[in-house]
Amino acid sequence: MKKWVFVLSLSVAFQANAADWADCGLDGNGNETNCQYKIENDTLTIRGATDEGNIGWWWSSTARDYVAPWAGVQVKDVVIEDSIKNLGSYGFVNVQSENPISIPSSVDTVSYASFQGVTAPEVIIPD
Repeated sequence: MKKWVFVLSLSVAFQANAADWADCGLDGNGNETNCQYKIENDTLTIRGATDEGNIGWWWSSTARDYVAPWAGVQVKDVVIEDSIKNLGSYGFVNVQSENPISIPSSVDTVSYASFQGVTAPEVIIPD
């Protein structure tokens, strides 16, 4: 009986951790993004919902104040996973990171003002 309760507890804990990821939702142009994010242990992590992750375009002429769901967060680290291919406009507006932000080599597009207002020691862009 104790073994069954232990296994059940692990299952519940795993499901709770899996639920920490949230969809990025619609961007400033009303387009569905292709990413998920979570903020855990002072780390903002963003991943593609598929292998072609896109964080969206967070500025439009009709929705000037539409911002990414993580805009303005204060964290120690920002992790952009390899499944992200496109960093859209204003995607990281006013994000504050204590450590450098590294863009993975999987990213092939960094759009206008992606890092506007970012406070970080540096943003590292691969060759």
